[in-house]
Amino acid sequence: MSEPKGNKQQKRRFTTMNISTDEKSNKPIKRKSKVEELLGFTDNTDKILKNKQKRQREIELQREKQIQEEIELEKKALKGPEIKKHEWLSYVFKNHPEVLEIREKTTPILKHESFSNLIERSHTEVKDNIAKSDILQLVMQHLSTVGLKKSIRCLEEESNLRYENQNSKKSKLVPVLQLGISNVDNIWNLSTENIDPKDEQEEDPEQYYNDDFVGLGNEDTEISIRNVNIWEEGPDSEENIIIEKELVKAGTLNKLIEKLTPPDRPKSYPDYMKSFLMCYQSFTTPRQVLWKLIERYHVPKKNDQTFTEYKTHRKFIQLRVGNVLKKWMEDHFSDFNDRLIVEIHQFIDKTLARDGHSSLVQNLRNTIKRMQKGASLEIERETKEKPPDPMLPKNIWSFDLKLTDIDEEEIARQETLAVHHLYINIKPIELLNQAWIKEKTRHRSPNVLALSLRFTRLSNWVSSTILNVETIKERIKMVSSMIKLANHFFKMNNYHSLQAVLSGINNSPINRLKFTWEESTKNDKKSFNNLTSLMSPKNNSKNYQNHLLNLFNKPTVPYLVFYLNELTIKEENQPDNIDNLINFSKRREIFQIVSDLTKFQHYHYNYISVHQIVVLLNNLRVKMSKRQMKSKSYKLEPRKSNRNNIK
Repeated sequence: MSEPKGNKQQKRRFTTMNISTDEKSNKPIKRKSKVEELLGFTDNTDKILKNKQKRQREIELQREKQIQEEIELEKKALKGPEIKKHEWLSYVFKNHPEVLEIREKTTPILKHESFSNLIERSHTEVKDNIAKSDILQLVMQHLSTVGLKKSIRCLEEESNLRYENQNSKKSKLVPVLQLGISNVDNIWNLSTENIDPKDEQEEDPEQYYNDDFVGLGNEDTEISIRNVNIWEEGPDSEENIIIEKELVKAGTLNKLIEKLTPPDRPKSYPDYMKSFLMCYQSFTTPRQVLWKLIERYHVPKKNDQTFTEYKTHRKFIQLRVGNVLKKWMEDHFSDFNDRLIVEIHQFIDKTLARDGHSSLVQNLRNTIKRMQKGASLEIERETKEKPPDPMLPKNIWSFDLKLTDIDEEEIARQETLAVHHLYINIKPIELLNQAWIKEKTRHRSPNVLALSLRFTRLSNWVSSTILNVETIKERIKMVSSMIKLANHFFKMNNYHSLQAVLSGINNSPINRLKFTWEESTKNDKKSFNNLTSLMSPKNNSKNYQNHLLNLFNKPTVPYLVFYLNELTIKEENQPDNIDNLINFSKRREIFQIVSDLTKFQHYHYNYISVHQIVVLLNNLRVKMSKRQMKSKSYKLEPRKSNRNNIK
């Protein structure tokens, strides 16, 4: 039987196309070409390729899921159990009493506050506590030494415990507190602030506590911050950030940290980072910033992101966090105490190294080593020239050596070295929140206060030295000597000491010496007037500010009081917060003032220190009070006196 014509044509067509038919199914079967046979292709090649692609996709999905699980575990590890901040120590000590024992034993060595004396500490499970009756006796004994007898009676009534009077004038409670409390500002809050001394008409306890606890040191006080993970803050809104003209005006701490570590780099970023790192301690603490940076590092994946997009986005943010840490340590290493350095090392070793940021890990480790060795990262303009020889008086080795025996230029050199040393050690925290004014925080501004003290002592020494000269002829010489001293300070760019000398000469008991000024030389009066005009406070010290603009890369000591006044105006005229958001515009303006003050800190003077003169300058003590100066001035040149009556 012959095949149908159509089948013959179809078979012929398949044969022409290198395709045969299956005899059973009559379906076309593709033949292998010679090229495919030579390359080793089989009939199952397509299936193998498809299976391979499928397995690769499954591996990618599995890896993506594994990474997401690791991120969630890290977040949980960082977040820890849901407990209140002030209760976490109690939580640890309850579950690990051995930690409590070790901590309390090492407290005197590490100078940490004893857990028993923490102000916000919750409750512990320790059973061997001191009896409440004994504590009340200690408190009442302390109140007795302060003189708060009515408070003792109130405590007796409330506690049904009678005070056992002890013949001791000194408080037994204060030494106990001092054993456990060290380097904390919170101690100031222990003063009995709810007691009104006026009501009791007894001794003010505030002064008593000030005397006992002043100088305990500086430990950052945690401020109240919303305990919200940085990734749970949500998108930008009026409730968490205010931006005007592409600049951050105000925001929550989370949003400020977010803008500190953006995936991109806006034009305003460098100035924003500098402002934040210099002024953040006016609204938070170094440790809080570190925690937030670590939170920021752990980037979660968004639902609408592909895995590739997520990896790219995460990498940019993580590198930005690392770069901020590096810049922070380079510019403000004094912000980091030992505990913070340990936490940074843990972050580097356990997180950055594990995630493969080898270059960043090495950079951060090198930065820590370099900063711990005290190596400055800035280029110091130290001259290689030989310093000038000191101008020593013949009686330099005499016990009777006085400052007036020494050449004015050498006095200026030695005082400049002294104030410059204080100036270059001023840290931003000394200038934030008017720390140098407030009794609670004055200890944070040691260099600012020391510079202010030297200013006052030098100014008083100038006034008293002029007034201690009895004859007008010698007094004119002394005024001339002080003007020379001021000129030397001007030539050395030491405007702080220059203004101190001018203040001493301009002091009213000196300024009123009519005949002394009339007979002074024209050159002295011209020089004095020029210097006074330069340092004049008129028009916001415009002359002084314009003069500083012309100083480049030169050792300089700015006039400190000018900047302190500027900071005070900013602090008092602008609020710390705007609608419960941190006022960052205020911090940006404060940053500019602090930067202007500290911009000369990296340039050094090339003078030789002379011990004998340094000792004299460090021990300037003027016993003459303002009233005595005024009295002496009228004695030297009485009112309505004639020149003939003046010696």
